[in-house]
Amino acid sequence: LVPAQKCCGAPAYYSGDIKTFERLREENLKLLQKERVDCFVTACATCGHVLKEHYSLPAPVKELVEILLENRETLSEWKYPERVKVTWHNPCHLVRGQKIPENAFAEVLKPIENILPVEMATASECCGMGGSFKVSYPDISERIQAEKVRRIKESGADILLTECPGCLLNIAEGLEKAGSTVAPMHTADLLIRCTAR
Repeated sequence: LVPAQKCCGAPAYYSGDIKTFERLREENLKLLQKERVDCFVTACATCGHVLKEHYSLPAPVKELVEILLENRETLSEWKYPERVKVTWHNPCHLVRGQKIPENAFAEVLKPIENILPVEMATASECCGMGGSFKVSYPDISERIQAEKVRRIKESGADILLTECPGCLLNIAEGLEKAGSTVAPMHTADLLIRCTAR
């Protein structure tokens, strides 16, 4: 973690406040361009997309799931504490913005002991969050959210995995409203529960 770094500016950028975005970008670049690293890692699909598209950094930007995908041979050394079925939601900024393969979560989950990956229908369709879309169009957002929750429940999964904090909050809200027992998790939350075999 780079001390004093600020928001990447995505909320401002996607709201049309380019002046605020540019200020945040310049402040971050002053810090990040000094770093001597092999890559910058993010665990937010939207931040990753913005950093890749709108920042000029001295090293590549990689999403957490990308790092895991590149090192999936080591994941066979990991074990989840109990047997679970895991499905996933591909955030828009992950598969469409960053062009990360739609099967990335499946490939990352397969080697981990006690995890059975189960793909849900429409894994790559929007969950209804869309940043300020949820605030501006709550009725449409709620319908999209309900459809996503229906697909999650149909998958028979115990855990819903995603790599966008906004999507995670929205899907968690939808699951709670539906009285579902499916546990919504960020990729990092699932991994921290794993141990060595």
